[in-house]
Amino acid sequence: QYQRRVHGDDNRAWNGGLMVMEGSHRLFVGCAGTTPEANWEASLQQQRAGIPSQEALTRLAEQYPIRYGEGGAGSVLFFDCNLMHGSHSNISPFPRRNLYCVFNAVTNRLLPVATPRPEHVACRDPQWQTPIH
Repeated sequence: QYQRRVHGDDNRAWNGGLMVMEGSHRLFVGCAGTTPEANWEASLQQQRAGIPSQEALTRLAEQYPIRYGEGGAGSVLFFDCNLMHGSHSNISPFPRRNLYCVFNAVTNRLLPVATPRPEHVACRDPQWQTPIH
């Protein structure tokens, strides 16, 4: 599973660019609790569910350097979904818009749930889940 982020605007440390802990994808970090219904509606503004404890983040930061995934408008950043990543608020007068695409292995299909995310957020169409040979 990996993510592709297309920078719609310049992404820099000073406008809340993405921070990553380089190499942290090699370690599994569990998170307590369950994901609330319709979490996708607010999770890109402020993530409150599925986040590691402060102690786990501190241990990771001691082991893996924090780097910014900076890039100019139109650049693309690919990274493993398990890479510890996050952004702080953009308090600059300059925008930071991005397009995220998450690619998931066919073997890791989305399971049926009572209230699924909309199709534009999580595609369940089997046509797109067929391996290419």
